[in-house]
Amino acid sequence: MLRLLNICVLVLLLAALPAIAGAADQPPAPDTALLRVAFGVLQKHKTDSGADQYVLVDSEGKVRYSIPPSDGVPLEANVGKSVQVVGELDSQPSSDQPLLVAQTIEPKIAPPAQFADPQSAIRTDPGSLPPLMPIPSPDSTGSGSAGTSPRVILEGEVIEESLLNEQEFLQSTEPEHLMPAPDPWHHAPCGPPERLWGQVSALAWWTREMALPPLVTTSPPGTPQAQAGVMGAGGTQVLFGDGDVFTDLRYGTQFRVGGWLGPRRWVGLEFDYTGLQDEQTRFFAVSVGDQILARPFLNVGPNTMAFDSALVAYPNLLAGTVLVDVDSRFQSAGFHLVTNLLCTFGSQHSARRELGSCNSGFRLDLLGGYRYLSLDESVTIRDYLVTTVTPRTGLIGFDQFSTGNDFHGGELGLAAKYQRRRWWTEGLLRVALGRTQETIAIRGETQVIVPPDAQNGPGTLLAGGLLAQTTNIGDHSYKASAWAPEIGATCGYELTPHLSVKLGYSLLFLSNVIRPAGAIDLGVNETYIPDPSDPNLVPVGPARPAVAFNDTNYWAQGFHLGLDYRW
Repeated sequence: MLRLLNICVLVLLLAALPAIAGAADQPPAPDTALLRVAFGVLQKHKTDSGADQYVLVDSEGKVRYSIPPSDGVPLEANVGKSVQVVGELDSQPSSDQPLLVAQTIEPKIAPPAQFADPQSAIRTDPGSLPPLMPIPSPDSTGSGSAGTSPRVILEGEVIEESLLNEQEFLQSTEPEHLMPAPDPWHHAPCGPPERLWGQVSALAWWTREMALPPLVTTSPPGTPQAQAGVMGAGGTQVLFGDGDVFTDLRYGTQFRVGGWLGPRRWVGLEFDYTGLQDEQTRFFAVSVGDQILARPFLNVGPNTMAFDSALVAYPNLLAGTVLVDVDSRFQSAGFHLVTNLLCTFGSQHSARRELGSCNSGFRLDLLGGYRYLSLDESVTIRDYLVTTVTPRTGLIGFDQFSTGNDFHGGELGLAAKYQRRRWWTEGLLRVALGRTQETIAIRGETQVIVPPDAQNGPGTLLAGGLLAQTTNIGDHSYKASAWAPEIGATCGYELTPHLSVKLGYSLLFLSNVIRPAGAIDLGVNETYIPDPSDPNLVPVGPARPAVAFNDTNYWAQGFHLGLDYRW
């Protein structure tokens, strides 16, 4: 029995011998603290609860650590910068990412040679590794004994080298080993975190008014026929014209869409469109002969130079109706190449990939491309009259002046944006240089109907109305050099990381346009006015009215309220 017991003890000793030998070979646990040196871009995000959260993003855009605020550690001052953070991992992290309790934070620069890790350099592409630097040993940990260096983890590798203090590091490092800290004003190229963007806005704008000449007049009852409705005659009153139209607020729509051409988000394309609702002013007057209605003009016949009028309604002579329509339509479109010039926020890039983004800072973009502006307007005058004496005759007169302005030009401008957390402001200044194709289309005719109630029956169609005669009827065009600047300012607030609400002001200007009021010539040679009693009458004297190209400028300005969405 004793012999058997001795054999069992010997077997147990032989089995425990490797474990005892391994324990003897293990070095004693160091007395120093375990420090981690992490590198990346420091960002500041919002948690689901709305609280601020500092995170460290690596070269692949992934969040490596969450960093809680610490006394004496300037986290806010380094947001958006490439930094190195020295700290200890929290043993019980409270978030999805490891919690790194920072002790120091500095701009990222190159380390001295003794901190290079040959094995890591062989396994990893050197261009993808962030430059490292030593961090002075914190003297407040109290976890290390005198003469013993703390253990440091550099990007996951344990390096047991002596840490130099700041002075020794600067003395022992040659200038060529140092990489200067990045200048925050020279991060271009860079771009915002989105790839595509779209904006839609409702507009409340004003446009430049148009001054019409006097088109419809009246006179008190009893005014002699020769003086009825004549400008300058006693009692003559202007019913329509001789004033401004298009003075009311106009509504419209504006949208912008664009996207970046590559992952660096440095160069992109953008399309914008602005359109205002069609504006219309209408005047209508009717008289059975009790009220005088007339259309004034300046008689420039062969032996005459005086104000005159064409009667539409006059007691015991004519009953008639006059209708005036004035229309306006404006729109603008542009296609641009967007290039970043200056950036202190958005995605900052290395030569290989993005380093992340932050939501505070300033950026400046250069815009270059094509601008199109269109302004189409018209003035249409219709009068329907019938004689109240024998022989009964009906007349329908028609004058129309339509103008079109199509501007095509190259555009260059700047767009600046400043963002502070969820609030942002944006400014725009751009100028287009080009040419405006100005066109005038003048139509005029007089239809004679006998009897007057047979409008679809027998009748005679004569060329020319009153202000539109054979002397100016037709299509006329002219090209004028022009310039079109635009300024704008917008404020926005982020409702979500992708969606913002915005409010702003814009002003558009076009230097050369032709408008219907500038195409109307009130000077009329009465011998050109169609005469139903003698349709073959040959006019004599000056060829008036004439084609008039009276250029002016045009502007549209107002406020926009809309949404901005980023993908």
